Amino acid sequence: MRIYDASRIKLASEDGIFPHPIKLSPRASRVLNYLYEYGSITPLKALHELGDFRLSASIFELRKIVEIDMNLRKSFNGKRYGEYKLTNPEQSHSENQLSFVL
Repeated sequence: MRIYDASRIKLASEDGIFPHPIKLSPRASRVLNYLYEYGSITPLKALHELGDFRLSASIFELRKIVEIDMNLRKSFNGKRYGEYKLTNPEQSHSENQLSFVL
């Protein structure tokens, strides 16, 4: 399992790296690691496996650095919920997209 220190990510641009790193909350870091490992997350998975009651807030924070798609799903009883996936997980790992500060 690959674990990223997502709290220390810097965005990369054509001219190089932006001067200020984006600081992610520990909650958003856990969600990002979960997305890289499993590919998708739902609010129920976030609650049970990560203890995250506010998945949408974490996704809002993560959308500043990675592309995330949301698909609406329906449960067996007709309730709707969102399933979040990384758009291009391979592209997010590449050095021209993200640079990790050690």
